[in-house]
Amino acid sequence: MRHVSIAELKDHAEELVAVADAGEELVITLGGREYRLVAAQPGLTEERRSAMARMSDLREELRQQGVRVTRDEIKAWKNEGRH
Repeated sequence: MRHVSIAELKDHAEELVAVADAGEELVITLGGREYRLVAAQPGLTEERRSAMARMSDLREELRQQGVRVTRDEIKAWKNEGRH
């Protein structure tokens, strides 16, 4: 568990959110009180980035075969049958 001041959070918000997203719990201090910053679902952002990269790879493979598709079409294919 890492302790940071509110000033440090202001200066390094994106970096500290990434730390929380990786699963580390942060304790932010403000006026003598402590607040915990934890990711609701650690690693979800990385999973999404990975999925988007795989979608881009699929689009590129299909383009090379002469097939044009949008990201929305690929998402629809993924969701097909989930209902």
